[in-house]
Amino acid sequence: LPGSIRVVEKSVVNHAFAREFIEAWPNAKLVHVVRNPYAHFVSFRRYKQRSGAYPLLSKLIGTLQVHFEMLERNLESIPGYEMVRYEDLVLRREATMRSLIQELDLAWDDALLVPTKTGVAWKGNSSRVADAEAGVDLNAWQQDITDREVALVEKHLGPWVDRMGYDRSPVKGTRAAALDQCSGLVRTLRNRLWEMSH
Repeated sequence: LPGSIRVVEKSVVNHAFAREFIEAWPNAKLVHVVRNPYAHFVSFRRYKQRSGAYPLLSKLIGTLQVHFEMLERNLESIPGYEMVRYEDLVLRREATMRSLIQELDLAWDDALLVPTKTGVAWKGNSSRVADAEAGVDLNAWQQDITDREVALVEKHLGPWVDRMGYDRSPVKGTRAAALDQCSGLVRTLRNRLWEMSH
């Protein structure tokens, strides 16, 4: 490709292959966008709940722990691996992007402020960042987290909440039902047993 052209690849699992990317493309610039772990938990739980049943906590928490462990490993072992908080992109878009571009040693372009795909405004998830002024509710997760889930995030993901500069949950969460809706007795018992043993 001509020197002025850069390929941007955005996939959720890319952080798992960061070392391989650097080996294949030594000049690659790696940026890891993180989100408040409480919001991340709620979003991931909703995604896994599409089948109607509450997900298994062992898989839900385990996946998030691996995600943050890989982030930490990459930050420590890959020179130039950059972390950006989603909330900073929403609230301080230009300042955050300018700081990132400086760290990456790239030239500034105003197009960096608007998510695009092949030069055309993109209407995927990231388009909400460009519409922050229209009102992206970064605290929406607080309305959809239970007291039990807040405790789980605190216990299993708390260190990453602190390391990434987030505040601990300002809400205790709504009271969790004794039997999770649509989960059934067996799955609820598996989750409760996992909670007690971890």
